[in-house]
Amino acid sequence: MIRILAVGKIKEKANKDLILEYVKRLTPYVKLDIIEIDEAVLAKNASDADIEIVKRAESEKLVSLISPNHHVVLLDLSGKNVSSTDFSHYIFKQYVHGNSDITFVVGGSHGVSDSLRKRA
Repeated sequence: MIRILAVGKIKEKANKDLILEYVKRLTPYVKLDIIEIDEAVLAKNASDADIEIVKRAESEKLVSLISPNHHVVLLDLSGKNVSSTDFSHYIFKQYVHGNSDITFVVGGSHGVSDSLRKRA
């Protein structure tokens, strides 16, 4: 099973259509579950402390949706860029090593908490 957890909703029709196309391609091979949670709304002049509170709240919600036995991959701006080929090899390697349940996490616009980063 592959689960994608994301903060926020996809709004653009072109992106929605692309996602639906990939879901259609993948479902014959793997159970796929996509869960989007609401992104917290912050004032334009939000303090660093307010942003940290939002990051923690969003991250706690995401963590609550992750099964203990899932291998977690955080998709993050500060993460490592990999090619499609390397990405597919990584997923294959997880399956070979018994990690057939993988959760991909896409954090909110302000990132994720350190505790979620450590879980990934």
